[in-house]
Amino acid sequence: MTLACMGLGGWTEASAQDKMQNDLRIPILLNKPASLATRTWPVTTGVPFKKGEFRDVADLTVVDQAGKPIPCQIVKTAAWEDGSLRWTLVDFNAQFDQKYFLTKSAAPEAKDDIKIKESPEGITLEAGGAQYVFRKGDGCFDALSMDLNGDGKFEPDEAIVSGAGGAFYVVDSQGRRGVLKGNKLEVELNGKRHTVVRLEGEYRDHPSQGDPARDEKGARNAVAVIYFHFYAGSSQVRISHKLIVTENTNELWFRDIGLNLPLKMDGATKASFNNDHDKPQSVFKSEIRN
Repeated sequence: MTLACMGLGGWTEASAQDKMQNDLRIPILLNKPASLATRTWPVTTGVPFKKGEFRDVADLTVVDQAGKPIPCQIVKTAAWEDGSLRWTLVDFNAQFDQKYFLTKSAAPEAKDDIKIKESPEGITLEAGGAQYVFRKGDGCFDALSMDLNGDGKFEPDEAIVSGAGGAFYVVDSQGRRGVLKGNKLEVELNGKRHTVVRLEGEYRDHPSQGDPARDEKGARNAVAVIYFHFYAGSSQVRISHKLIVTENTNELWFRDIGLNLPLKMDGATKASFNNDHDKPQSVFKSEIRN
């Protein structure tokens, strides 16, 4: 999905600048692929500003075509030499039959904001009726639960993924299976509408698969940096995986790179997968076996 956002025009006189600020109405243009049937989707876009025009993102919000304020998140990503806004990052959930504008107003309160709890053990995040639990030292979120009865709590029988800390794996040219182990876990973007959890670690094969004399951590296959994107009102997570090759590629390359989530499912469960790149809504179903 691509987005276009019109910037602000240039004004030199103070009176004209004040009027522009009061009448601010920047269109946010959504470009949805025609083949995509969804009616709503989380939107992220950058908005530039001229030097000295605005100083505080708290003065800005997103409104729809009727002028109704929309729950949003606006973060300053760059500033001019005088401290005024240069670039901002705007996040909100868009309905594709609506038009949206960035304007000068206070952002409304929302009931479905992302909740984050950090502790020495890791990070717990709640969004869209889902709870993700990250543990330090792991290479993925360890557990995923869904609030199936809608009571706002997450009980043990509502867990659908458990023990997933070693879910990311690689198989190298020597047939060794490396599992991602986390070295660093942090909240890179802490927002109510869009949160990013960053995990950095190393793929290491299990010592029992190679030379017992090797270091107990196993041999390193590669390094990875993973970004987990969460959006308010959505139980889904968008995962961006950056694989960094650290070894001699004349001696080591990869046969397989994957994510194997251990699901906690009772009875026969089926998952849906896309089977046509040109038709996003075309799917086939396959039974999941624990």
